[in-house]
Amino acid sequence: MSRCSSGAGCSGCSAARRSFSEATVEPCNGKRREKSTSSAVDGLRITRVTSSGDRLDASMPWCRCSDCSDPPRNAELFAGRAAGLAEPYIPPRGYCPAAPARPPTRALEAAGVAAMMYSPALEAALRDVVPSTDPLDAPDFNPISYINKLFPNEESLSSADTVSSELQEKMTALEEEILQTVRQQTTAGSHARKDLESGKAAMRDLFEKMHDIKAKAERSQQMVHEICRDIKSLDYAKRHLTQTITALKRLQMLVTATEQLSVMARERMYAEAANLLHAVTQLLAHFQGYAGIKKVDALREQVGEIRDALRTQVFEDFNRLSAQEVNPHPSQIETLLGACAVVDALGADVRREMIAWFCNWQFAPYKHAFQPYGDAGSLDKTELRYGWHRQLLRQYDESFVSLFPAAWRVALVVTIEFSAISHKHLEEILDQSRGSLDVAVLTHALQKTVEFEKEMHARFTAESLEPPPGPADGAASPAGAGAGKPPDPEALLGSISACFDSYMSIYVSLEDKNIGEAVGKLLVDETWAAASTGRPDSRVFNSSKELFIALKRSFKRGTALQMDNVLFELYKVWAKHLRAYAKKVQEQLHAVGQPAEVSITPSCHLDLPQQQMVCAAVNTCKYCHETTGQLGESISKVWDCHRVGHRPSQRKGSGWLGGAVDGGEGRLGGSA
Repeated sequence: MSRCSSGAGCSGCSAARRSFSEATVEPCNGKRREKSTSSAVDGLRITRVTSSGDRLDASMPWCRCSDCSDPPRNAELFAGRAAGLAEPYIPPRGYCPAAPARPPTRALEAAGVAAMMYSPALEAALRDVVPSTDPLDAPDFNPISYINKLFPNEESLSSADTVSSELQEKMTALEEEILQTVRQQTTAGSHARKDLESGKAAMRDLFEKMHDIKAKAERSQQMVHEICRDIKSLDYAKRHLTQTITALKRLQMLVTATEQLSVMARERMYAEAANLLHAVTQLLAHFQGYAGIKKVDALREQVGEIRDALRTQVFEDFNRLSAQEVNPHPSQIETLLGACAVVDALGADVRREMIAWFCNWQFAPYKHAFQPYGDAGSLDKTELRYGWHRQLLRQYDESFVSLFPAAWRVALVVTIEFSAISHKHLEEILDQSRGSLDVAVLTHALQKTVEFEKEMHARFTAESLEPPPGPADGAASPAGAGAGKPPDPEALLGSISACFDSYMSIYVSLEDKNIGEAVGKLLVDETWAAASTGRPDSRVFNSSKELFIALKRSFKRGTALQMDNVLFELYKVWAKHLRAYAKKVQEQLHAVGQPAEVSITPSCHLDLPQQQMVCAAVNTCKYCHETTGQLGESISKVWDCHRVGHRPSQRKGSGWLGGAVDGGEGRLGGSA
C-alpha cells in the first residue's frame, strides 16, 4: 500500500479502520455474522462463508482522500476478504488502501494463501476436456480485474449483494455437484474393483483353457507325426515291394525273351527275332542300375552274344546274295526283309554298316572301270560315269527297292557315295592333265556334271516329300526307322562339280586367249571404212559386229557351266577386250592440233572420206554402247548375288561415248 497524501490519514481512511476494528460477529441462523457498527461512512458490505461454515458480513468503507479518486482501487480490501482471510486485512496508518502499490497476490501471500498455477499443456488439456467460457476458468484469471469488471464505479456497488448471492449459489451448486461426483466415483470404484476381479478371473480361466488346448494340440501333433512316420514307412515298403515285383516280372520276361530270341536266331526267323530284340533291348534298359548282379550280368552277356550272332548271320545272307548272278527269288527277299528288320533292331551303326556294304558291292565294277588309269578314266568320258549310275539306279529300282526299307533312303545314300567317288576320280584326272586340258572337253565335262547333280537333286527331293510308308510297306519296325538322321538331298549340289573350281582359271585364260586372237584377227582384216549402203546411222565397222558375236558365244559357254565365279571372271575378260577395242577405234581418229594460245579454239580440217570415217567411228561407239548394255542385262539375269559379292554394271559401256565418241565429236566440230 502507498502512503496517503494527508500524511496522517484522511477521515475516510480512519473511518475504514474504525469500521474494521469495530466489526463484531453476531450469530445468524446458526452462523456467525460479522458486521460493522459504523453507519456514517459509505462502504461495501461483504458477506462470506468461511471454511468452518460461518457467514461473515463486513462493511468495507470507501476511502475519500485525494488518492482515492479511482473507486475500483478500494477493491483490494474486498479481495482480501473474498480470498478467505481469517481476519479482515486492515492497512496500516498512513497508507491508502486504494493505492496501486501492493497487488492482491501479495495480500494473499501475506495471509498464507498460495496461488495455484498449472502448466500450459495441462491448461490446454483441461480446455479440450471441459470447454468453458466462464472467466473464472481462465488460466490467467485475475480476481482484481474480475472484481473491477463487476464493479466499475461506485454506483455498481449497490449490486454487490446480488453478485454475492449469485456467486454463493454457484458455489453451493458446485459443491453439490462435487459431492455427487465423489459419491458416484466411490460407487464406480467399487464396481470397477468387482469388474477388475471378474476380468482377472475370466483371464485366468481363458489362460487355463488355452494351456489345455495347447497341450492337446501338441499331443495331436505328436500323434500325427507318429501316424505319418508309420504311413511313410508303409509307403516305402509298398514302393520297394512294387519295384521288386516289377523287377521280378521284367526279369522273368527278359529270361523268357532271351531264350526265345536264341531259338529264333538259330532258326533264322528274322522277323520274329527283330520284334523280340526290340523288347529285350528295352528290358535291359530297365536293369542298368542292377550292375553287379550275377543273373542280370549273365543275361546281358547272353543277349550280346545273340546280337553278334544275328549280325553275322545277316551279313552272311547278304553275302550269299552278292555271290549269286540272278535276282533274288521271293522267299529269299522275304528272309532278307526280316534281316533288314533285325539290322534296324541292332541299331543305327549296324544299319550304316549294311548300307556301306551294299555300296561297296555295287561300286566295285565302277571303281575298276572308271579309275583314273582305267579305260574310262579320262575327262572326255565323264558323261559315261553318269550314265553308269543311272543304269545302277534303274537296276536298284527293279531288284532291290523292295528289299531295303524305304526309311533307309538307300538310293540317295548310294548316289551320295557315287558323287564322293567320282569327285575323287575327277580331281585326280584333272591334276594329271593340268598342262594339257582342252577347254571344250573341260567345259563339256563340267556342264554334264552340273546337269547330273541337278537331276539327282530333283529326283530325291521329290522322294523326300512323299509320305513315309506304313508298317505294311516293309518289315522294318517304326523304332528302327527313326534311328539316325536321314541324308539330305541338298548334299548332291556341288558334290562333284566342286573339283573343277581350282581348274576353271585355265578355262578363263583360254577364253581370254581365244577372244584376244579373234579380236586381233578382226583388227587386221578391218579396213576402217564405213559401208556405202544402208542407213547413215547404221554404218559401223564390221569388226564391232564380229566382236560381239564372239562375246555372245563366250557368254553362252560360260552360262552353260552354271558357275557364278567363272561367269564373274569372264565378265572381267569381256570388259578388258571391249576397252581395248574402244582404244583401237579412238586411234583411227585424226589428231586435233593444239594452238599456242589457249584462248584460240582447236581446229581440224578433214576431207569428205575422213569425215565419213569419223561418222562411222561415232556410229560404232554408239552400237557398242547399246550392245554392251544388253550384255550386262543378260549377265544380271543369271547372276547369283548371294554367292558373288560383285555385280556387273553398265558403266563399262559408257567408256565408248566418253572416249572415242567425245573425241570424234570434237574433231567434227573442228572441221566444221
